[in-house]
Amino acid sequence: MSTAKAIPADIKDAMNKGLYFPFSVLVMWSKGKHWNKKNKKASVNCDMDIKHFFITKGQGTPLILLHGNGEDSSYFKGQIDVFAGKYRVYAIDTRGHGKTPRGNMPFTIRQFSEDLMGFMEEQQMEKAHILGFSDGANIAMIFAMKYPERVDRLILNGANLDPDGIKRSTQLPIEIGYKIAMRFAKKKEYSGSVVKTKS
Repeated sequence: MSTAKAIPADIKDAMNKGLYFPFSVLVMWSKGKHWNKKNKKASVNCDMDIKHFFITKGQGTPLILLHGNGEDSSYFKGQIDVFAGKYRVYAIDTRGHGKTPRGNMPFTIRQFSEDLMGFMEEQQMEKAHILGFSDGANIAMIFAMKYPERVDRLILNGANLDPDGIKRSTQLPIEIGYKIAMRFAKKKEYSGSVVKTKS
């Protein structure tokens, strides 16, 4: 069951300073099951065919940042330092974006959410705050629905799971852009690497 909560002061401060996002934010603070020995892990297929490129900085509760379609972890360059003051920030390049290879699995939001589970398993992360923008928010929603016990707080910006309410004249360029991004992602041949920044 989800419970709406107030935006924490540090995130509200970052928003007020213009360090968050230049547009409105839909914030959902998800209150998932507490992670303990009584709760069993959902079955997870962590046979990852990719290695995510990511930037990590800070200490504390994990905060995962998920970018939108056609973008990469650099989308959050203005927020990483601010959030690293309180959280252990992970800004990830999703499958076929930035420096993360395309791999052989489907290029879908559902697969990206499974990739996120694989990433959390690799990092030995039991639970995290997840902040997603656009397709990153869609990934976060799918992930939270399938693995609610792995989500502490869920912050969504520009999310949708059903674009039926969008005018076709608006949706068509998005679909074309997505198909172009998918073709470029198939051509990329990154080895996948990790960048860690000390706090």
